[in-house]
Amino acid sequence: MNYLKQLVLFIAIAAASAQDCQSPTYNFRTHSNLDTKLELGMQEGVEVGRYAVTNTKSATTSNEYLEVTVDNDQLVFTVKKQFEEYEKNEHGLKFAMVIQFNCNSGTISGTYYQDIMEVNKYTPEFSLGVYEATVPLPLPKNFDLTPFLDGSKGITATDYDLSRNTVEFKLAPNDYLQVESLPVEGSAKQFKAVLKLKEQILKLPGDIELELEGTDQGDPARTGRSRVVIKPDLTIEYNDPPAFKRTFFQEDYNPELGNSFVVELVPGTAHADVRYELVGDDARYFALSVVADKTAATVRLEKQSHPAGKYFLSVVVQAKRSELQTAECVILVDLKEPHELGTTVEQVLSTLHLEERRTHEEVFPAKVRDCSYEIVSQVPNKSESIFSVDETTGWVVSSKFDREDPDLFADVEEPQFHIVLQLNCANDSPKVSKNYSLDDIPYATDITHLRILVDDINDNAPVFQHPKNRDRVFAFPDPTIAERLMINSLMRVSATDLDAGLNAEIRFRLDSNECFDIHPKSGVIYPTGNCFEDRNPVILTIFATDRDGDADGNVSRMMIRVVQAMMYQIIVLHPMNVTLETLGEFVQMLEAKSGLRIVIFDNAIMRRELYETQPLEVAITVAAVAFNSAGELISTGDFINALGETSSFYVKTLSELLNCDLYPESACSVYPYIVVMSVFIVLFVASLALVAYFYFKLRQYSVPAESLQTEPSLKSEEILVDNPVLGTFSTPPTERRDIAGATEDYSSDSISRRNRLVRNLSDLMIIDESEESHRRDSVPEVSTSPQRRKSIRFNEEVERIETL
Repeated sequence: MNYLKQLVLFIAIAAASAQDCQSPTYNFRTHSNLDTKLELGMQEGVEVGRYAVTNTKSATTSNEYLEVTVDNDQLVFTVKKQFEEYEKNEHGLKFAMVIQFNCNSGTISGTYYQDIMEVNKYTPEFSLGVYEATVPLPLPKNFDLTPFLDGSKGITATDYDLSRNTVEFKLAPNDYLQVESLPVEGSAKQFKAVLKLKEQILKLPGDIELELEGTDQGDPARTGRSRVVIKPDLTIEYNDPPAFKRTFFQEDYNPELGNSFVVELVPGTAHADVRYELVGDDARYFALSVVADKTAATVRLEKQSHPAGKYFLSVVVQAKRSELQTAECVILVDLKEPHELGTTVEQVLSTLHLEERRTHEEVFPAKVRDCSYEIVSQVPNKSESIFSVDETTGWVVSSKFDREDPDLFADVEEPQFHIVLQLNCANDSPKVSKNYSLDDIPYATDITHLRILVDDINDNAPVFQHPKNRDRVFAFPDPTIAERLMINSLMRVSATDLDAGLNAEIRFRLDSNECFDIHPKSGVIYPTGNCFEDRNPVILTIFATDRDGDADGNVSRMMIRVVQAMMYQIIVLHPMNVTLETLGEFVQMLEAKSGLRIVIFDNAIMRRELYETQPLEVAITVAAVAFNSAGELISTGDFINALGETSSFYVKTLSELLNCDLYPESACSVYPYIVVMSVFIVLFVASLALVAYFYFKLRQYSVPAESLQTEPSLKSEEILVDNPVLGTFSTPPTERRDIAGATEDYSSDSISRRNRLVRNLSDLMIIDESEESHRRDSVPEVSTSPQRRKSIRFNEEVERIETL
């Protein structure tokens, strides 16, 4: 008896749920229009979606791009006027709209997702057609001209396309300007061109006019053009720096009259603010006098004004207008007669270039007539000398050295040697060694400084910095999931080369495959097709070639394995108080705690939030996967178990945030069959309800008299269906909590068996539980008046069972 009563109650509740908004093709909670992609520029009123619905009265939305209406039994989506300006205001290829549905049994709130067709529609648009700048001169190398362009705004170009709208700027070939492309902070569509001087400019022959191009990354690429005009500021007078007509004087000492030197400036470089000065250790032995118009100066060495024991006196005459405008003239006075001086060095300073990683047999001649050089200093140096004098050949020679030796050249900015040679003759007295520096090279008759620059050879191959050798397994999701998470690349490869110049320019490529390709300079690997239909991993071979990919460049190779990331393997990290800058530290903490390798999907920054109630708290949401020590992807549940219970605060599954109907997973493909089966179940239980109804009606008139004395009478106040929770619930059902890795279970104390059945059925019928709970809470208590005869019937809305 009680079983039949409960069955009837179950039938009634199932029939009541059938009055909610329903559709065989539209999911009222979360629906993605996979059949139609909106084309930019669609006209107002164009229909983009139509779905058959029942029990749906109306639909409303606040979305400004699409209109949703209910036309009889059809749910219709049409384009609004504002969609014509979509790309001017938005930057995503998908948008979501929240819809409020008015059903026969109440209201339901759902989300509708709409994709936008990717197309390179717009050409980069410069803020001005012509950029003019009037600049003061002189200007130093790498000077940024932005403050002089467009009222200090600089050069900007806007590309309104929704994807691949990065603008790269290019100048026509010229000798003056170079351009750098940068994004405008806070804008996803605007980019700026930074113009800088290639070299220091003292004067301009006239106006400089160049064409500037801005090219996006679309397919095909579009190019916008503008002109740049640079004019010198004629209100600022520029004077040429001082320059001596003659920069070196050498004379023998005149013991009778002394020596006098007239240094003159080149016409046009002499100015009233020029200052003359004598510089050097021997400057105190010379006297300086300057003519009134600053065009020349006289330097005198008086007789018998020099110390004994010196062979030469040298002084530098400087003519200065500023620290950047200085001219120098060297004066050298030979104090002894040539026959008294003996053999002297032929060069005071010599600069040479030597190639690395080979011996050199003729670096510098070590013989000067009857005298020979010895090496008194060489920097840098190892324990064994690199440079030495070969007495047999009479040359300074070298052993092999490596330009990339970190110990040898650790203290120098540019790999080079400084060698000091001292000339020794047979009749010379012993020399006293001292420290020598390239910063201060005074003239001496027996000292020669060698500055040896090390030329690079291509003796090093590129070294991969990312990925590391231990991290060679990566994951990429199904294309549908990748599109919704906006994952457009697998990873970014990086490599370095110890060589210099062209020998260190690296170009990347992949072996031939139909799945992925790589940008040759940036190293970004991006998908070209879906290769995971058979669920087999994809093996990629990455090549890095120096000399910018030239045929004679050194090649390094690395192989990686790419596996498909299933929906249950994608981890959603939602840490608090972690920024994009500190995300790496947070991931390292998780790896240390779990013992797993975590890989963040490239560009999968799904959300960044700043909480209004607690302004200091910032949260970001990113998608990732985790690999175990065997290089296998693990499920989100196993990842949570590895971290412990506290991980539920910042780790979730992807299915908790996105309804699986958005993804063509096998687990989601049974949804249509569930709907069909649910309809048959409702029809079946409705038939059982009719059978039970007539059964009780017949039994009402066929009960024996003796049974009326032992069993409750149909005319009494006893309710046929004995269910203590038929009336208003005193304790509503426990609210569903979304906790990753947890399952729901309700005790018999908190929710009855009938409610558990309703919850399972409502899940199958996609009924909003909050609405269902609200309706159950509003069921009035059943009247138990003794004057009314009790029987069972369904009311119009099938919301409850009434007894009569």
